Amino acid sequence: MHIGLPIYTYQEITELLHAYIPDISYYSKSVVERRFQYVCAKLYIPSIHAFQEKIQEDITFLDIFMHHFTVPVTEMFRDVSVWKTLYSKVLPQYRNSSNFSIWLPNCSSGEELYSLSIMLQKLSMQNNTTVYASHRSIAGIEAIKKGIYSERNEQLNANNFSKLQLGTNLDNYYTKSFNSLYMNASLLKNVTFMYSTSILQQIPAHVDVVLFRNSLLYFTVHMHEIILANVTKHIKQQGLLILGLQDNNSITVLHDSYKIENKEERIYRKK
Repeated sequence: MHIGLPIYTYQEITELLHAYIPDISYYSKSVVERRFQYVCAKLYIPSIHAFQEKIQEDITFLDIFMHHFTVPVTEMFRDVSVWKTLYSKVLPQYRNSSNFSIWLPNCSSGEELYSLSIMLQKLSMQNNTTVYASHRSIAGIEAIKKGIYSERNEQLNANNFSKLQLGTNLDNYYTKSFNSLYMNASLLKNVTFMYSTSILQQIPAHVDVVLFRNSLLYFTVHMHEIILANVTKHIKQQGLLILGLQDNNSITVLHDSYKIENKEERIYRKK
């Protein structure tokens, strides 16, 4: 972070951003303050005044800001037990379906998407599956499509993958060059990217499974009900919702609209 970068309050930041990002207030106070400071430092924006000038001068700046503002996922196959259940119990339910669909409402930096795509490829399910991947930044979508990741987390990702015991190695799904990992382009052949500036407007057709893990943590508790109610509208009857292990499980819509499929892995089936 640059020396001398002012520390702005939640109120100052939301007042500034509300005109450009109407749902900025959906995010929790700590996330807004922390991510705003991070992005300003990364993009060499020394003050709120400079931010206002930049956003008025450069039509692409807001999208770039949202690309960096989105909290990145830092590893593949995070929470291995969830992925084991997904691979052995959830996905096989739809193996013979002619039109299976999965939605990732918050695609972040793409590690979860590539993890899912590897499993679908391993199960020979790509041809009958459509994956909808939502993102709030066009720049973020383009970065995911490139599939280039630092080798920094290579060993962590490989260790996670090895615990799945799928009979193959993770490095079969990427090539390595100049300290970067290049994910195989074939992993995205069944992926449809969806761009929207609001998480409440990222709407695919009715889907069979929603993978929405550890995203609610970044929003205010009040928004948990609203966001999940919106997600629920787009899940087919008897479809599955998979939340993160640390996500709020006392949300009313969970009890009203779902029955518990797997308590340990936070998997819910729509009534």
